[in-house]
Amino acid sequence: MFSMMLTAAAQDVDVPDVQPAIRSRTKASRDYAVVVANESYSSLPQVTYGYADGDAFYDYLRYTRGVSKWRIRKVRDAHAKRLKKEMGRGRYNARTRGTLWLYFVGHGAVDQEGHRLLLGTDANPMDPTTHGVRLNDILDYNIRGKYSQIIVVLDAGFGHQGRDGLELAPGSEMPSPGPFEPLDDKVYIWAADQHDGPAKAYRIAQHGLHTYTVLGALRGWADGAIDGKRDGELTVEEVELFTRRTQNHLGRPTSPSIEQRSDKRDDVLIKGRYFERPPAPSQFSIMAQQDLAYRIDEKQARLKAEANALWQATVMIAEERGEGAAAALENFLQEYESVTVELDWAVHIPEAVMARQLLSQLEENGAGAIAAAAEDTKLVSCENLIELESSAMQGRLTEGQVECLEYRLLRARLQTEKSDISIVLIVNAQASGEEEEWDRLVGRHLEEIDRSDPNLCFRYAVHLHRSGVAFDEDAIRWADVALENKQVWDEGVYSRNVNALFKLRAQASQLLWQEAAQTFAKDDSMENEALTNELKNQAMSMAREWLDYARASEQPLPTIRLAREMCASAAGTVDACQ
Repeated sequence: MFSMMLTAAAQDVDVPDVQPAIRSRTKASRDYAVVVANESYSSLPQVTYGYADGDAFYDYLRYTRGVSKWRIRKVRDAHAKRLKKEMGRGRYNARTRGTLWLYFVGHGAVDQEGHRLLLGTDANPMDPTTHGVRLNDILDYNIRGKYSQIIVVLDAGFGHQGRDGLELAPGSEMPSPGPFEPLDDKVYIWAADQHDGPAKAYRIAQHGLHTYTVLGALRGWADGAIDGKRDGELTVEEVELFTRRTQNHLGRPTSPSIEQRSDKRDDVLIKGRYFERPPAPSQFSIMAQQDLAYRIDEKQARLKAEANALWQATVMIAEERGEGAAAALENFLQEYESVTVELDWAVHIPEAVMARQLLSQLEENGAGAIAAAAEDTKLVSCENLIELESSAMQGRLTEGQVECLEYRLLRARLQTEKSDISIVLIVNAQASGEEEEWDRLVGRHLEEIDRSDPNLCFRYAVHLHRSGVAFDEDAIRWADVALENKQVWDEGVYSRNVNALFKLRAQASQLLWQEAAQTFAKDDSMENEALTNELKNQAMSMAREWLDYARASEQPLPTIRLAREMCASAAGTVDACQ
């Protein structure tokens, strides 16, 4: 199982984005927000991706939530005094029925009285609590404002470790935080950890893990997290359940804060017609496997660096040829001769997601609905592909079936078996309307499994061409691959498909040339000039190839005329295209 996961890490997967933010038409004119991103501490470890987190959360508030830019305070690297000042601004900018958003990414700590502190960038590792602001003081101050709700998002740990896994303040003793104190009815807190665990960086997404999953939840991914039913509303429990579940799905055992007030879990926080559907579970699974490989590499690198440092000291002792030489070498061998790497790893069980949904439906609808619900979400074996084809053609493969097929694909040794499994996944993604997942699956299929089907290459080339000029180079590549296998087409479609592929290549190369020419017009460097000339020659060549085929296959006159015009445009003369 472990080696299988490492193999999966070699796969590439498009990370579901939380930035750029969704641009909705929502307006939250009564809201106010303070976004503090403390990344560069003067004496504490850097908060990796802190600035990126702050930018992403600001963009969510500004463009998705619709908060006016004049009502968002965005601050980087605030020392303790400024942090206190900025976090208190909400009180004086309150509007009735509005929401106050307080977002903080940075380091946290706990004072001797057990209070959680947000640390300014001037925090001292010898006594970090002297440059911190009590969370309770921030809340008590802002509660006096006339807000209907205050939402606090904390991507900060309150223990001994920073995001990089290193000790925050070596040698200092800090107590562990207790449970969050009873909150005012209008306050909600989403913290990266409810105990003394660290807030973790997530390299795959270039964000903090907590910020990434919370922003994903707010984009609509959390809608239906409890019972599987999407209704365009996000409740407190949906956001928290999605955040906790997804962090574990990504392989990171975490303990984000949980709403303890049972009467507040059903509170609706956000409504949105703009909500995105959540990414396919298989994407999160493959991201987790990639992350595992990265984490192992990081652990090994750190271990090797520590071993090298000790080895240098050991050699110095051994060179002295004193009585301590043998002991130093023995100590080194004892420490590093049989060293291992250990990681905390969370295992995603899709049946647990289904169990949660069934339990919710049971509580809501009673025992009468459980049989139908169980039938809808029931897992079946993924060994019989023929049985799964009909469900895939309707886009109805369950999360468990998709994951089962993904793992079976990794284990398969025969190319034909790999290809059959991959095609079932592709068909399911297409039928369910998951365009990004279809793009990922087809790209993987053609790159890693089988590129002999000209129809699939053709469709992928068209998809890439329609995605914009940035993808036209790849569109030409897959059009070429389709042409290499064109002999499998019968007479009924051969001429039409081949002509369409030549046309696609000509159009894509024309757009690439035009983009390069625009760049050259702004920057007439030798490199830009050479690239423009190269792409111009390519555009002429591909337009000429299309023209020659259109004539030879007796295509309609408008098609021949368009091919000739494109050829002449690139060549600069009609004579070159006669």
